[in-house]
Amino acid sequence: DIALGGLQEVLTTHKAFVVGPSCPPLRSMHDGTLSCLEIDLPPWAGAAVFGEPGHDGPLALSDLIGSAADALAEQLSAAADAPARLALAERFVARRLEAGAQRICPEIRWAWDRLQDGGGRNSIRALADDIGWSGRHFGQRFAQQTGLLPKTALRMMRFDRACRLVEQTQQPLADIAFACGYADQSHMTREFLAFAA
Repeated sequence: DIALGGLQEVLTTHKAFVVGPSCPPLRSMHDGTLSCLEIDLPPWAGAAVFGEPGHDGPLALSDLIGSAADALAEQLSAAADAPARLALAERFVARRLEAGAQRICPEIRWAWDRLQDGGGRNSIRALADDIGWSGRHFGQRFAQQTGLLPKTALRMMRFDRACRLVEQTQQPLADIAFACGYADQSHMTREFLAFAA
């Protein structure tokens, strides 16, 4: 694949690549034949699987896990069908997640789950209080473990929830904006432009 991303429009070629949650939208180009498997992980799990939190641009999978990346690509290519490829990918992620689980702070995983459950409407201060940390310590640990500031994660979750409601319901946009915690419809529009442009 050739990934084209960011305002600089730098072309890079990767057989397999990883992007973090703060990566801007990317375009992938190919020569007419494309076989692709996307694995979407929450940032805390990405840090456990790949050994570091998210980053801004695409990074070759081999830069993160070495020769295991080529071995995985070969196994996926040789797999008989889509279910077999999915099973290979699931085993790969599960093994690496188990091996890297000790890197993930249980408080941060708990906080991520609470943010996700709240669809981006949670109070970051209340989460820090529930854990028993100061707001500053919580923000630092959250960023170290996920590659995102808590406020950015909250914005992303709110955006994700709004996208799902736009796709799955016929609600007016103003109602969706209110349901997702935006100040108004124009606030939601600005966030859509920020995350999807």
